[in-house]
Amino acid sequence: MEQDSTYINMRNISKDTTPSPGKTRQETAGGRCSITSIHLGLVAVNVFIFTLAIAIGLRVHVLLSNQKLDACQNAIERQLNRTFAESLWNQTMLEGKFQNVSATLARTSERANTLCNTFRILSGSPCPRGWKHQNPKCYKLSTEKRDWNNSKQECEFQNSHLVIINTPEEQNSIVRFIKEKKDDYWIGLTDRAEEDKWKWVDGSTVSSFDWIEGQPDDSNNEDCATISERTSPDTFGWNDDSCGRPHSFICEKWALPHINATDFEKFCS
Repeated sequence: MEQDSTYINMRNISKDTTPSPGKTRQETAGGRCSITSIHLGLVAVNVFIFTLAIAIGLRVHVLLSNQKLDACQNAIERQLNRTFAESLWNQTMLEGKFQNVSATLARTSERANTLCNTFRILSGSPCPRGWKHQNPKCYKLSTEKRDWNNSKQECEFQNSHLVIINTPEEQNSIVRFIKEKKDDYWIGLTDRAEEDKWKWVDGSTVSSFDWIEGQPDDSNNEDCATISERTSPDTFGWNDDSCGRPHSFICEKWALPHINATDFEKFCS
């Protein structure tokens, strides 16, 4: 009897624990719906995450592209500014060089005009106006009277010196200049440094003498020489005289070289 009772209880338990077919189908369908929903949710989440990642990636890409574009634009602007600054500097330098070249051309033109005027003067007369030409020298007879020292200084002021007579030919030329004037003229001869040691103003000694007869006599301390008329008319010689006495005087300098006008006018016209 105990075994039968046990068997009956086990069957009851089995009946209680065994699910009915309808209930099992309901529970199984509900589980499948839940799994499908989870799968769809996971897919949706993955799609959202993927989309968000793409959006973020695109945004980052756009930002990086904009940064590169800005950097490129800034570099181009800097390069353009540098190029523009260099262009302005080069323009300034060129303007400065142009001004220097213009100034140089102006100075060159001025010098050329001066040189051409000098050539024209040389092609005209080798001596300044008011001077007498006797190749290769120029002579000027003063129109005023001075003592020997002041006469010497005046000649030097005119870039010349008191006349130095080195040859008989030069003596004859000077006589032709003064014989109509009948006057005494200081020449560049003196013995003030040492008595009876007559020297010209350039320090050279006298190579030939043309003293008037009886001269130099050194009366009244006469240490400077004139060219004067002799006792016989129209003949002249040297005479010693007091250096402080006023006389006319003769200045002398080298004549300028003569230039033919046709040699330079084609360049100066």
